Amino acid sequence: MRLRSVVIYGNPKNGTALMPKTAPLAIDLPMKVLVWQDDHDKVWLTYNSSEYGAKVIFQRHGLTISEESVKTFEQFLDDATSQSTR
Repeated sequence: MRLRSVVIYGNPKNGTALMPKTAPLAIDLPMKVLVWQDDHDKVWLTYNSSEYGAKVIFQRHGLTISEESVKTFEQFLDDATSQSTR
């Protein structure tokens, strides 16, 4: 099997504060990034977008997130991805 690593990230203060509202949220948080290598030795980063988090993950647990927070988190993901793949 080719290289695969799961990197767990997030802000424990923010994520943990949501857990009492819906315990099953713990199956989706903390956030994760999959780092993997394809059959041509190219390395990829795969993760859920902030929009997916807001419209699927949070809604699945009866939670909402502001559009501003979605955009802020998407910028964080873009920046972290750019820095990680230099």
